[in-house]
Amino acid sequence: MVSMEKFAMAPWSCARGMIESSAISTWLFQMGIGPKERVSRSLSLRYAALREQEKMARYDGDNKKVQDIKDRIESIENLAVELGFPVLRNKKKQRTGIAQIRPSITTLIEKQFKGENLYRMLSGMAHSDYTILTALSFFRTDLERTHGAVLIRAVPTQIQSALVTHAATIYAKCVWLRTIQFGFDAANVAVLLEELYNDLMIADTNNARFWRTLIRENS
Repeated sequence: MVSMEKFAMAPWSCARGMIESSAISTWLFQMGIGPKERVSRSLSLRYAALREQEKMARYDGDNKKVQDIKDRIESIENLAVELGFPVLRNKKKQRTGIAQIRPSITTLIEKQFKGENLYRMLSGMAHSDYTILTALSFFRTDLERTHGAVLIRAVPTQIQSALVTHAATIYAKCVWLRTIQFGFDAANVAVLLEELYNDLMIADTNNARFWRTLIRENS
């Protein structure tokens, strides 16, 4: 699919959204962090989401919605305090988070996937940065011109194939962490992941297909 000409730009933006949501998912489902830390992360994420909703309601001039969201934030913070988490305020007494300050998306992506450079590149595509856009979605022709170059829209299939591999790996990690966290059938999920990787022609190695080693360790 990614080799078709009409997909010269869309996969990059789709991958950016997928990596953002995956970074949050793996942060929440990370193994070995303990229940208190997991609750802390969940509460901080709920606060961050409500703050974004508050900004949108304020922009729309919906004062009732703004107040409803503020009340909801207060109730979540009260719950956090009851659970033993500190009240988070800056020097101006402004709320900075609940339970903990949620890291930025860029920080989470680097922490979870070592993927800050990839994310910045994808963000450049999403924002139509000229340099990144022309590098990843266009080819330079051999036509000579006095001023500038002639570009044609074209898919860099090798680069997009690498993107598919990265995206599948990140997706698989999210699925696997969720499987372990909720006690789903890991063996069955492993079969599905094997089929996915086969369809995408991803390397048939234990390093690429990380779940194989994990299943052996837990068997």
